[in-house]
Amino acid sequence: MAVDPSGFTGVQGVWAAGNVSDVLAVVPQSAGAGNTAGGAINMDLILEDARRATEAREAASATPFDGTMEAEVSRRVLGTRAHGLEGPA
Repeated sequence: MAVDPSGFTGVQGVWAAGNVSDVLAVVPQSAGAGNTAGGAINMDLILEDARRATEAREAASATPFDGTMEAEVSRRVLGTRAHGLEGPA
C-alpha cells in the first residue's frame, strides 16, 4: 500500500504502518512506523477539533448585535444603578 512518510494513505482518516505499508519491515521498523502514524493521527484529530471550534465560534459571533438584548443584560447587572444613578434608597 502506498503511504506518505507519516503513514497517511491519501484517504481521509486512514493511515497504515508496519507490514501493511512495507512488507519488508521488521519489528523495530514497524513499531517506529506505528509511532509516526500515531503522531500524525493525533495531529489530524487536533486540527479537526480546532477547525470545528473555529466554525462554532464564527457561527456564534455571526449573531448581529441586538440592542434589546444589551438593554436586558444592563438591567439585570446594574439594576437601579443604571447610567451611574442610584435608585431610591
